[in-house]
Amino acid sequence: MLVAAIALALAPGARAGAEAEAEAAAEPAAEPESPFALRAEVDVTVLLTATAVWALPKLFEDELAPGDCLPCDPDDVNAFDRTTIGFHDRGAGIASDVGAYGLPVLAGLGALLDVKPFGWSAALEDVVLVAESIAISGAVNGIVKNLVQRPRPYMYVEDTAEEKGGARDNYRSFYSGHTSIAFSASVAFAYIFSVRRPDDPWRYAVWGIAIAAASAVGVCRVLAGAHFWTDVITGAVVSSAFGVLTPALHLRGERAKRGPEARAVAGPGYASLYVRF
Repeated sequence: MLVAAIALALAPGARAGAEAEAEAAAEPAAEPESPFALRAEVDVTVLLTATAVWALPKLFEDELAPGDCLPCDPDDVNAFDRTTIGFHDRGAGIASDVGAYGLPVLAGLGALLDVKPFGWSAALEDVVLVAESIAISGAVNGIVKNLVQRPRPYMYVEDTAEEKGGARDNYRSFYSGHTSIAFSASVAFAYIFSVRRPDDPWRYAVWGIAIAAASAVGVCRVLAGAHFWTDVITGAVVSSAFGVLTPALHLRGERAKRGPEARAVAGPGYASLYVRF
């Protein structure tokens, strides 16, 4: 028996098979197919264009006409938002800056979670999708700010209005840019995490942390006296939509058919809303 086993092992076919198995084991496992499909020429163009649209008003801000009320009349503000007039927490303002610019960085670093299970290409895709979400959201936010020209809450207080002067940015309250950045980055990251890991129980925690962190930025903007409640609520809703839709539009094949969905169902004596991400 021993002689037969040795002879079989030394046979050319057996040796070739063993070598093939060894080579296959030595080769790194192929990266799983990404649920997202990106095209460099399209995504780079979208990213650069959205960033340019977002940045242009800031570059020419001094040449734009400022608002015309100094101070503004609180009676022109709805009762809900009027409760924020007089807020001026400097610490909250600093916290909102840290949150708005820190969350995109954390979302970018969070892409490194995909390196081991999905490969570096997946991490790069995540960064691009989050960046696109932020840039598109920022471009829309910048356009709306300049069209609406809503005075910030502190412009309705005589002392702070005179201190701030008639600078153009004092009349760009609607809607909150800080909140937009925070929600577009956080929601995009949470959505991408859920798509790549549809069965991971941690996805619920990721969504919860993402929404809580972005919401904290919005609340801090209100406490700082820089925005009304409706500014941050609008920023949260609009930018969350971009945070979901931007990566969802990159889903490939069957995944695209199972993208975000919302349905309202009503019948005699009942009504329900179904939302799936």
